[in-house]
Amino acid sequence: MATFLDLALFQHVSSVFVFLFVFLIVYAFLNMSKIFKDVSGHNGIYAIVALTVAFLSSFSSGFVSVVSTMAPWFTVIIVFIFLSFFVARMFTTDEKFFEDLIKQGAIKWVLIITFVIILLVSISNSFGQQVLEQGTGQTSTTVTQNASSSAYGTQSVNTGSSVATNDFGTNMTQTLFNPKILGMLLIILISFFTILLIARTSEPS
Repeated sequence: MATFLDLALFQHVSSVFVFLFVFLIVYAFLNMSKIFKDVSGHNGIYAIVALTVAFLSSFSSGFVSVVSTMAPWFTVIIVFIFLSFFVARMFTTDEKFFEDLIKQGAIKWVLIITFVIILLVSISNSFGQQVLEQGTGQTSTTVTQNASSSAYGTQSVNTGSSVATNDFGTNMTQTLFNPKILGMLLIILISFFTILLIARTSEPS
């Protein structure tokens, strides 16, 4: 049943949104970097370069898929940051509070790491299964194991969740939630916070 918020129709024009998104990003980057600032009509050059890059990018289905996956997450993060600053502004009138908060290196690194993770997840979601199939040279199949027949009948042995499926999302989920992977991530997190605490305590007062 179609609803008022049914956005399935926008999936057919995703390349148009990707075109506009890439055009705005490239044009804003060129305008901020001032690469051709000494050339007359540099704004027109920026527009032509951005238009060319956006036009070529819209023909790549893989790139469109990556941007379509990234854009909603970036939008959620931007809205969350805006609302956080809005709520904080309600309880403080100190203008330097926001300046000091933005200048903190920890927040910058958290945002950078978050953006990198979103980028890697988007690339994996778009090209991961294709790379896996190229690496194995054949389509993956689910593996099951059957016990040999005995006097008491035939028994089926379940080998657990398989990562040999044709869906990259399923493969990635089963891999990430593997006990060995979770244990390794826990050790990495403990090591990271240990180093962070040691570095803070060793700083001269």
